[in-house]
Amino acid sequence: MKEIASWMKETGPQGDIVLGTRCRLARNLEGIPFPGGASRDQLRDVMNKVSAAVPRLQHLGDFVFHEMGTMDALDRQVLVEEHLVSPSHTQNPQHKAVILSDKAHASIMVNEEDHLRIQVLKPGLL
Repeated sequence: MKEIASWMKETGPQGDIVLGTRCRLARNLEGIPFPGGASRDQLRDVMNKVSAAVPRLQHLGDFVFHEMGTMDALDRQVLVEEHLVSPSHTQNPQHKAVILSDKAHASIMVNEEDHLRIQVLKPGLL
């Protein structure tokens, strides 16, 4: 992460009252147990399937797949502070990932409480 997330530095509608708006959606892959009950192989399978699907998001913008286990603790903490991942997503980071948009206004947590936790953050009240 090189710079502050765009949703945090921009102002939006009613920005004097509301810092930002978040929309969040949870989805799960059919036939695979929730992450809390899945095996390591099943969690790795989810990561492989999701990673392979990232190029299909390109019509929405540039998205990059990051494995949490390969990130250092400071980078993971920055993601938490910018509200791009939950604190629990940074604990025990093996078999977890995050997909970030180029402007860090959208993130997809992989293998958090659900297989996919999709969120979009925008400045102000929407």
